[in-house]
Amino acid sequence: MNVKKTKVYFNLGYFRIFHTMPGVPSVDIYVDDKLVAEDLAYSTYTAYLPMLRENYKVSIYEAGTNNLLLTRIIAIAEGEKITLALAESEVGGINFLIIPDAQVIIDPTKSMIRFIHLSPNAPAVDITFPEGTVIFRNVEYRQITPYLSVDPGTYNLQVRLAGTSDVVLEVPEIKLDPDNYYTIYAIGLVDGEPPLEAMFLLDSFK
Repeated sequence: MNVKKTKVYFNLGYFRIFHTMPGVPSVDIYVDDKLVAEDLAYSTYTAYLPMLRENYKVSIYEAGTNNLLLTRIIAIAEGEKITLALAESEVGGINFLIIPDAQVIIDPTKSMIRFIHLSPNAPAVDITFPEGTVIFRNVEYRQITPYLSVDPGTYNLQVRLAGTSDVVLEVPEIKLDPDNYYTIYAIGLVDGEPPLEAMFLLDSFK
């Protein structure tokens, strides 16, 4: 999916939608009953959509149908950026996980990185360097870690079962540029389809 760059207006808020729900077909997205994105497939996401500072009704339909899967009122504050991850709710079924993006102060010489666990059948995990140093510890499903400030560069990371050396996913060659925010998402299913994978998203725009 090609994602266009977002033109920034500082009196607006922004959100994007990320389809991370295994087993849910492609979706059409409506904001206040107006179509804003169509045929969004699993593991793809929209550009940040600019919104005025107020509440919006965000509705998700199975693509090309009138089958309503989810509708919620979402508040967007001035200057705020959020990701709405389409994921399994705490009580089952489909819901949005509301993820605040890039809302901590950054040293422009550093990079910010975090991890979000969105694999519904995976246990808690640690995010480590290959030699075993733990970066994020015991991250459970739907958990959002804080951003970590690191030096820019290219990193190889691993996802391990929490508290063990068992590697369940390799995350190679993550390139971090200065003055940017990034999130690694774990999505998919352990020993299932779609398979467990890591997705690396930029959470900021210039």
